[in-house]
Amino acid sequence: MNKQATGLLTASALILLSPLTGCIDNNYDLSDIDTTVKVSVNSLTLPVNIDEIFLSSIIDTEEGDKIQIIDNQYAILEDGTFGSDPINIEQFSIAAPEINPSITEIQIPSVTGVRNTGDISFNIDLAPISGYSYNYSGISTDIVDIEQLEVSWGLTYSINLEATDGTIPSGIKLQNIRFQLPKGLTGTPSIGTYNPETGEISISEIDNIQNGVSLTMTASAINLAKAGAIFNYNDHSIDIHGETGLTNADMLIPAASIAGIQAPSKLYLSIHTQLGDFEVKSFTGSIKHTIDGLNISPITLNDLPDFLNQEGTNISLANPQIYINISNPFSSYNIHGSAGFNLTALRNDGSLPVSCTIDNSRFELRPEANSSYCLSPSIPGTYYPGFENIQHVPFTSLSGILSGNGLPNEIQIEIPQPEIPTQRVTGFRLGSYPAIEGRYTFFAPLALGKGSVITYSDTEDGWNDEDIDQITINELQISANVSTNLPFGVQLTGYPVDVDGQQINDVEITGADIAANANGTQVKIRITGTVTHLDGIRFEARATAPETSQPLSPSQGITLKNIRATVSGYYEKEL
Repeated sequence: MNKQATGLLTASALILLSPLTGCIDNNYDLSDIDTTVKVSVNSLTLPVNIDEIFLSSIIDTEEGDKIQIIDNQYAILEDGTFGSDPINIEQFSIAAPEINPSITEIQIPSVTGVRNTGDISFNIDLAPISGYSYNYSGISTDIVDIEQLEVSWGLTYSINLEATDGTIPSGIKLQNIRFQLPKGLTGTPSIGTYNPETGEISISEIDNIQNGVSLTMTASAINLAKAGAIFNYNDHSIDIHGETGLTNADMLIPAASIAGIQAPSKLYLSIHTQLGDFEVKSFTGSIKHTIDGLNISPITLNDLPDFLNQEGTNISLANPQIYINISNPFSSYNIHGSAGFNLTALRNDGSLPVSCTIDNSRFELRPEANSSYCLSPSIPGTYYPGFENIQHVPFTSLSGILSGNGLPNEIQIEIPQPEIPTQRVTGFRLGSYPAIEGRYTFFAPLALGKGSVITYSDTEDGWNDEDIDQITINELQISANVSTNLPFGVQLTGYPVDVDGQQINDVEITGADIAANANGTQVKIRITGTVTHLDGIRFEARATAPETSQPLSPSQGITLKNIRATVSGYYEKEL
């Protein structure tokens, strides 16, 4: 209360008492005389001064806070990293089968009368060739289909000629030789020419067979379709089988080599086959992979300014953005990924969680070694710095992630079913790969979406003194000229508080509506009812955005000028 008002109340009390004091007889007992003074108060002006209210005085930001000032605008900012479990698409090997030698008994045609005039040549009636079988179960479930295995597979055929009696003639040759090998191999034999379509090695001639000869071939790959192999995805098994060995040969014995010797009655041609283990280190076909452990820690919202988290607050963000940068350990194979993205807002008040997901449920992760994405309702005019070559992913429902009664305490982030979907690969290396790594930034400019409601309250107190404490107020009225550069309208109300800081209830309050960008608009707040021990006013500003607003700025606020607070009621004091 100003000094003039207080002096008037005191003077009035003395005037009322002065006739009584002049007539008092000290011989009388005056203890029953009522000495209480009660004076009507009408529109008494109180000494009120309210500073300009800027958002910078409401939102105090420090490094590391969830609320940051970016480009002179407020934004919720949270970032972090994430990563998957280690990735391993297992190599496998297949043990080689044992193959029994193939032995052919050769009856040498009669050489009676042969001198040096000619050679003996005949086709060998060969023993049946040997069968082989490679079987393996336990191939990685990531391998969907196999066209070709890249291997290091050694095949060795040892050719030997023996006799049980007599002397083996020298210079014996094999001619028109054909060996049957598995079809579809990639490799070059040590002798002859290999045809991958038929699996045959053709050799025109091998000299001096009596000394023993080896045919070797190292295969670097095997085409399963050509080889007649079977890959079964259901039980993750592979079966490679067939026959191998010498299928045709003519024998030539020079006539001169048998002159003067005791020729054997029979010869024995043996083929010893040795097939190596399959060491599979890469393949061509189709692959898929489920990515495990790709989790992001929840975003906590327990340190936001009070005015964003008061009772009745309901915020719809205009264009919140989630930025993601993620690595691709399979980029050298031009493999892309796929993932979902869900957010769930949790509150401690027992209300149901609020969930939202990207528009198309899933989005594709590009095949680059590193790729960046912006998940938001609409493409922002400027992307948040630190993320290169950004691809936009529509996320319309993200605007409502904070909607509800007060802000959520926590936002859970889920990347459901991240995977490498089925796709063809060439020469894909089996084994360990680096884990998928990523980083994210949740960037939400505080631009209120349509229908958003925020509430701010503050208390102006310290009004009470000895005289004001004696006033019983029936009506309190505050008037002011208001200017604001807030991008939305504000409903301004006030509640009286007593000397204990408690809000005085059972009063009727008429607030004032302040339009967006108001300039010098006169407003009044009127409080009627019984108010005692007044010490101040708790102002409450409630803003409802009728449409999406511009981002909030530290310089935005409300200016009140020509403030006048008046009270009406009565002043009552015991003298």
